[in-house]
Amino acid sequence: MPKTHKKRQSEIANQQERLLNAYLAGTIEQEVFQEKVDTLKSEAEDVKEQLTEATGFEQPNMAEKALKLLKFSQNLAEIWNGSNSAQKREILESISLNRTVSDVSLYIAKRKPLNFLQNQAAVQSTRGDRT
Repeated sequence: MPKTHKKRQSEIANQQERLLNAYLAGTIEQEVFQEKVDTLKSEAEDVKEQLTEATGFEQPNMAEKALKLLKFSQNLAEIWNGSNSAQKREILESISLNRTVSDVSLYIAKRKPLNFLQNQAAVQSTRGDRT
């Protein structure tokens, strides 16, 4: 999302420059110029606010956590074989969402460890008053 916001900031800056050039060349009147300047200024502030909000959700160590998770998942069988019962219980709790035991079987609903990224707050790409 931030790349989209930065692109929009650049577009607004270009529009403001073209608008100023048109005004200085005398091709548009002052009233029209002022209205458009106010509109672009408002849009620029909205984009800046959205960019600030979007960067607030970033976690600087997210890549490191993902690599640790990947390493854990690749070595899980070895870790399991070398673990005592308390460590095995901890592993089961970390990877399973629900466990059901019947008289002959164990059913485990596995967690999807990267789903938490999907559940983070979404960042709006518009101001909400237009599509």
